[in-house]
Amino acid sequence: MSEQFKKIVMKRGQDKTYLGVVTDENGDPVDLLTTKIWFTVKKDYDSEVDDSLAVFQLKNTLAGGDDTQIKVINDGADDNTFEVYIKKAHTQDLVPEKYFFDVQIDHPTYGIQYPIDGILVLKPEITRS
Repeated sequence: MSEQFKKIVMKRGQDKTYLGVVTDENGDPVDLLTTKIWFTVKKDYDSEVDDSLAVFQLKNTLAGGDDTQIKVINDGADDNTFEVYIKKAHTQDLVPEKYFFDVQIDHPTYGIQYPIDGILVLKPEITRS
């Protein structure tokens, strides 16, 4: 599975949709229709920190969440694209700074993989009227 590093920049308290694409090591699409997906945000880049201490975590339906958190785009073609819906409520009370995230998948063929990780930069609001 290919690994990608991404940077998401957004204002605190803003809704943001992140589009993710998963491919294998040859660049071929990985079908996600039967895959569990987690998007986890933490303050520190430490894999030893339990997910219960995450700043926030979003999941697709198969992972125990729903389509308002993560949704696989079923386009009838590659089915290797998903959307993560970061809502105002997830970030409005956070300190504007840099956070770390990853996308974990549990795929029927590939098992548990981490195809995407990166940083989430929360910028402060300038005008607050």
